[in-house]
Amino acid sequence: MRRTVTIISIVLAFAFAFTATAQETSSADDPIANLKEQLAEIESTKTELRIRLEELDEELKPENIEIAVAGIGSTHPEELREHRRKLLTIERDGIQTQLDLLEEKRARIKAAIAAAEFAAYLKYALPSPTPSLATPLSKPMTQLMMLPDFGVQHVSLRTMFFAGSALLLASLLLLLRQLALTTPNRSRNRNR
Repeated sequence: MRRTVTIISIVLAFAFAFTATAQETSSADDPIANLKEQLAEIESTKTELRIRLEELDEELKPENIEIAVAGIGSTHPEELREHRRKLLTIERDGIQTQLDLLEEKRARIKAAIAAAEFAAYLKYALPSPTPSLATPLSKPMTQLMMLPDFGVQHVSLRTMFFAGSALLLASLLLLLRQLALTTPNRSRNRNR
């Protein structure tokens, strides 16, 4: 009987430890990390587009347009300069539009990060409607065991580790005590 209790205690200790570990790895930090990664990509793209925008502003200066079309022989150089100016202006306007869209996306992602962080805060700050380990006597233990998290949703990993360690230590002490009590009886039976 005691051996069965000891084995069940050890199995439960490991089950609770694995449940606590699974809770830690599936936390709300993953969506936040993904959003922050997207935000970093947007900032990188914005930096590249700003650099190209500065280059286009420099190329749009009249003296630089003149230099760019100087090597092209034409009877109408003013048309070439105007064509070059239009191309550069169209590209600059497109880049400015991309920057505006990226700024809007950046604002949406920042709002999503703030909402996710607030939701994560609320998840840990507010009490859970799920039953805790200390259930009222009106609920049978089988109902508690059918819950996906065994009723330990708000128990930290450290608490679970120490509780499991204490349970394991108590189980080992019971097992050692039982072995110590049965060993003298065996030696007495052999002497007879």
